[in-house]
Amino acid sequence: MLSGNELLQAIKLIEQEKNIDREVIISGIKEGLQKAYEKFFDTDAVVRVDFDETTGKISMYQELTVVEEVDDD
Repeated sequence: MLSGNELLQAIKLIEQEKNIDREVIISGIKEGLQKAYEKFFDTDAVVRVDFDETTGKISMYQELTVVEEVDDD
């Protein structure tokens, strides 16, 4: 498993070696995680991915709709 610090180092290395903007790299990581979740777990899910640029911590959230009455259990 890759730690947050190792991920940040890898991003910095890619940024330097390939001359790719840091924001583009982070955006690609976030989009990739979102697409993978949708593909393997729920194609209709609305997923938000947060990336803490100081610690390298990644958090994923599935947005759900709250209703008064459940139509389908």
